[in-house]
Amino acid sequence: MSTLDRYVEGCAAAHQALLLLVDDIDSDSIREPSLLPGWTRAHVLSHIARNAEGLRRFFDAARDGRVGEQYPGGRAKRDSDIEEGAQHACIDIVSELRTSMWALEGAWAGATAEVWASKGRLLTGAEVTLEESVFRRWREVVVHTTDLGYGQTWSDWPNDYVRFEMDRQLMAWRASQPMGVKDFPDAVRKLPDKERLAWLLQRTTVEGLGLGPGI
Repeated sequence: MSTLDRYVEGCAAAHQALLLLVDDIDSDSIREPSLLPGWTRAHVLSHIARNAEGLRRFFDAARDGRVGEQYPGGRAKRDSDIEEGAQHACIDIVSELRTSMWALEGAWAGATAEVWASKGRLLTGAEVTLEESVFRRWREVVVHTTDLGYGQTWSDWPNDYVRFEMDRQLMAWRASQPMGVKDFPDAVRKLPDKERLAWLLQRTTVEGLGLGPGI
């Protein structure tokens, strides 16, 4: 199985796990605070849906030979779209989430080799390959599913996702450190992989180090 196939398989499984979770939520609990400061669960779900729509734009643009923008209009438009979506009725939020996921997976399924070789432009202005956008989507869904605060934690993150992510995080860590630093601090290095990753993604603290660097 290719790396891309593993990304798609892992992300599709994360999509289904999230849908199973939210199919049972009600209009009261969706308005409760999430684990992300300032956001309700409705905001988190709206963000996940808007993220899928943004990544699908990469594929729509690539079919026309263009570099797609994940969030046309920049951060202000992205934030306002999330806020607007979070105000929708619970049943509509879940429906939009499901529709956005299916549309993105459909774009993956219909992409030609030429489309997969294209790039898309993130909110930061950085360009990523469409293959990398699938991994980024996987990360969004896995991590934000736990941010909903419905009982799932970083200890439930899929092993395959954790392996891929740890390679990226170690490279990013080395790039951000003084010359010669090759590994994490001892207190972090000794942690189990999932806990180490949770620290790196600022989902848990380590005594003496506080939160990790974030993505």
